[in-house]
Amino acid sequence: MKRILILITIIGFTTGCYYDKAQNLYPSTGNDSCVLTNVTYSAVVQPIIAQNCAIGGCHDATSSNGFFLYDYAHVKTQATNGQLMGTITHASNYPAMPLSGSLTTCQILQITAWVNAGAQNN
Repeated sequence: MKRILILITIIGFTTGCYYDKAQNLYPSTGNDSCVLTNVTYSAVVQPIIAQNCAIGGCHDATSSNGFFLYDYAHVKTQATNGQLMGTITHASNYPAMPLSGSLTTCQILQITAWVNAGAQNN
């Protein structure tokens, strides 16, 4: 009987301890290829804005809506006052932009990272 209790105790201790694996604890969100480090205006943010916002008269230099996003100075202004994040995240009390739908989750995360890092002209 004593041997059985010792055996059960040993089995309990050895099988009760395990190492969690990150992939099991934090399953993929589909953004594994979304790079959020060293997000720069020139390499990441500007191309997103140019492709989705500052085209076809929407928010370029000829825009009549007063929301300009055609150069760094204007994008920085909108980033600093919260308008940029409010519109791209479709927050309440902000117009949902772009009109064609929405940016990808990765694009929003990248712009957020850039804004949180000080919205630098880099």
